[in-house]
Amino acid sequence: MTPYPRWVGHRMDLANLREVGPDLYVGSEFSPEHPPPPGRWSLVVDLYGTWTKGDKERYRRARRVISAPFQDGTPIPAGFLDRILQEVLTARPLGPVLVHCQAGFSRSPSVAYALLRVMDGLDPHTALARARMPETPEYPMPRTLAAARQWADRQQRVR
Repeated sequence: MTPYPRWVGHRMDLANLREVGPDLYVGSEFSPEHPPPPGRWSLVVDLYGTWTKGDKERYRRARRVISAPFQDGTPIPAGFLDRILQEVLTARPLGPVLVHCQAGFSRSPSVAYALLRVMDGLDPHTALARARMPETPEYPMPRTLAAARQWADRQQRVR
């Protein structure tokens, strides 16, 4: 069994990229440039907002990109996790999925936390330990993580 998180690149030039579950990665704005083998992302979820015409080169190694930026430290927008869940469930069996924000500290770990709880059935403590960067215990930001936690709790009650 692979221990998670599994670091791919722990320096900013390698995008704070880490695998937090099977074929589910979290990272920074530079992570799309560093896909694991086979060298292509099945899906990239951009929470930072770098998906513009000028950034086409950054996403050349992704089959599909979803840009859904929101401000760090704010709750995850309503309905976003419901939409992303289906996209990730479809893409993950086809290859690695990346969820990234600017630094990989708050927005993307919060979304990954929620996905790990719902898709992989992880308990809150284990999901957070996988998604969070250990040297930044103040992250994810409380309001962003709280929205992810509430969504995951609702999803688990429904199932």
